Amino acid sequence: MERHEQQTTALQEAVTPAPVHEGRQDEEAIDLSAYLAIFQRRRWVLLGVTAVVVIAGMILAFTRQPLYQSTAKILVTAEQGIGSSEDDIPLLADLKALTRSSSVDTQVEVLSSLDLQELAFSHLSRKQQIAGYGAPQLPEWAVTVARRKNTDVVEITARAYEPEVAAVLANTVASTYFDNSLRRNNQTIRQVASYVDESMNTVREQYLEASMMLARYKQETGMLDPAVQISTAAERLSSLQNDLDAALAEMQASGQAMRALQQRLSKEQAQVITSTNIARNPQYSAILARLDDLQSERAALLQEYTPQSAHVQAVDARIQAEETQLRAVAESITAAHTLASNPIHQDLTHLLIQRMTEQVSGKARVHALRSLLSQRKQEALSLPERERRMADLAQQVELLKNHYLMLAGKANTLEISERAQLPNGRLIARARVPQQHVRPNRAHYALAFLLLGIFAGVLAAVLVDRADHRRRNER
Repeated sequence: MERHEQQTTALQEAVTPAPVHEGRQDEEAIDLSAYLAIFQRRRWVLLGVTAVVVIAGMILAFTRQPLYQSTAKILVTAEQGIGSSEDDIPLLADLKALTRSSSVDTQVEVLSSLDLQELAFSHLSRKQQIAGYGAPQLPEWAVTVARRKNTDVVEITARAYEPEVAAVLANTVASTYFDNSLRRNNQTIRQVASYVDESMNTVREQYLEASMMLARYKQETGMLDPAVQISTAAERLSSLQNDLDAALAEMQASGQAMRALQQRLSKEQAQVITSTNIARNPQYSAILARLDDLQSERAALLQEYTPQSAHVQAVDARIQAEETQLRAVAESITAAHTLASNPIHQDLTHLLIQRMTEQVSGKARVHALRSLLSQRKQEALSLPERERRMADLAQQVELLKNHYLMLAGKANTLEISERAQLPNGRLIARARVPQQHVRPNRAHYALAFLLLGIFAGVLAAVLVDRADHRRRNER
């Protein structure tokens, strides 16, 4: 009873307000002493509750399934893409950027995507999925991705209930990311290669069609070497023109000779008196011979010169002089009066017939030469247009050929680029099997539940003491 009264007195003193005139330090000392008295009286409640809470926490820590964590490190490359040069076609230059890896932050987002992580999770065996997570479904907390500050290093952290599964999942996420990036880059290259192949097929067909058109045009027009053919046509035209001029000169000379023979023949008699023993005047025969020589010389000159040339005019002057002299000289001397055929008349007749035949053949030759010359001129005039058309066709064939060769080179470059393509990063540290779990941390559990137990014990001691004091007051 005495003890009970002492405790009651102490409790009343503890709960009795201090006088206003006392200092703050005395009030704090009284409160502290009162609580210490409560803790002293209810120490078994305090210790019991603390022990129960700590024991419950340790049971929870030791019975909770351990969680393991493993980290893989990858280095993200800043530039990776299709190689190209300044002479690339615009489509290749535009598609070059498609295979270039984005920023490291972008790659972190790609690695953090659930699609990629679930794809990597699907590569695990069902046994590993069940052992690591208890179900064939990836939890949201299983994989985390973070970038090391001020570096291009990305850490892939995987958590699982089995240490081997955590390491395998981290490495699988990294390999799946590399495979996807390589597949995406190669897919872009294949799209470009497909476009190049289609363009090559189109250009090849156009090249074959243009080559056939050029071959048909050469066959139809006979144009093989335009420069040589134009030069040959010009030479032929010049030769035909010369032949025509020569033929005209010969025909003109023949006409003049024929007219001269007609004039001479008109002056000659078909028969002469032979009974008077008329003999040819030697001077007359000499003049006649010189006339024949001059006529022959004139005909020869007409082969080279025109009738208006100085040489022909000089010969004509000499012929006129000889004819004038011939008219002044007696042809013969009468020796008898017997009639006979005039041989000069016969010779002139035969010569006239010959000149007339030459005149007819000359006209025929001139007509033929003029017709051929006109035909050759028409052909020569069409040669430049044919040459231009042939040059256009040949240029088109050459352009298509060069375009095809350029596309073939690009296709070869794309094939080499696809074979040499690399993913957007590389693994610098594989995830290893962890030896210790990261959760639960038993030391943290012990400290946390110890603090919680002390708080709960203090609270329980105070509540029990107040409850006991209330019951006594009611009594």
